[in-house]
Formats: sequence, C-alpha cells, structure tokens
Amino acid sequence: MLKEATALDVNIPNYASAILTRNEVVDSISSLKALAISAH
Repeated sequence: MLKEATALDVNIPNYASAILTRNEVVDSISSLKALAISAH
C-alpha cells in the first residue's frame, strides 16, 4: 500500500508535466501555422 502511494506521488508530477509539455507543443504548432497562413 505504501509502495503504491509512493509510486503515485512520483507519477502525478510526471503526468502533469507531460500534459503541460504537450500543450506547449500544440501551442507552438498553432503559432507556426498562424505565421505560415499570415505570410501567404
């Protein structure tokens, strides 16, 4: 039980940072697309 709780404590920050990273990538792609569209 204690081992599982520790695993969750470790995994939750990793999961949260993975979501943040993915959102940043999506934002970057959206920005690049917007730049490409406005350049044409």
